[in-house]
Amino acid sequence: MLKPLIMKIFKKICCTAFFVLEIGIAYSQPDVKIDSTQNLKLMYYGAGGSIIGGSLGMSFTTVRSNNSGVCISFESNYQKAENIPHGREWELITGPNDKIHAISLRMVKELPTNSNKVRFGFETGPSFMLYKKAKFRIQESYFLWFPITYTNKSYDQKYTVGLSFKAKIEFPVLPFAGTEVTLNANLNGYQSYLSLDLYLTLGRVRN
Repeated sequence: MLKPLIMKIFKKICCTAFFVLEIGIAYSQPDVKIDSTQNLKLMYYGAGGSIIGGSLGMSFTTVRSNNSGVCISFESNYQKAENIPHGREWELITGPNDKIHAISLRMVKELPTNSNKVRFGFETGPSFMLYKKAKFRIQESYFLWFPITYTNKSYDQKYTVGLSFKAKIEFPVLPFAGTEVTLNANLNGYQSYLSLDLYLTLGRVRN
């Protein structure tokens, strides 16, 4: 139930941010008619995960001709839970993780190089997050007359706001496709994290 709701919110935020950005672009130019492609240099989707750090995510980015823009992203970060009952790790096949699900709105600054197949970039902005902390309880039941103990896993959920920061090297090897390597950080009051990510990008990734 939660993930479809988050995806709906993510899509609505993407559409709203893109609309606001394009209206702002048009009205920032005096005596120029509104044009949905005016001054829009790059527009692309990204998806990928961590090389180091336990994150998965996707993003939508637009960049203007002045190399500034906006990025909307949805990310999930997984960290091993710290309070696993001693000796019970073997029961938790799916992985006893604390989780962060974050929707971030970041301002983008691109730094072009002499090559159109390599550029640098920085992004920063707020994150709206759901933090899920795993908790465990040893329970006992019976099989016939034999007692059996097992570990029951559940989650405590909390909402918080954090600060998202990303530094990246982009490789737009084709006009419509590329990759980027990013150093991704999120600072918050529950589970801050740092990850090294690899993303595939599709769309208008270079001129």
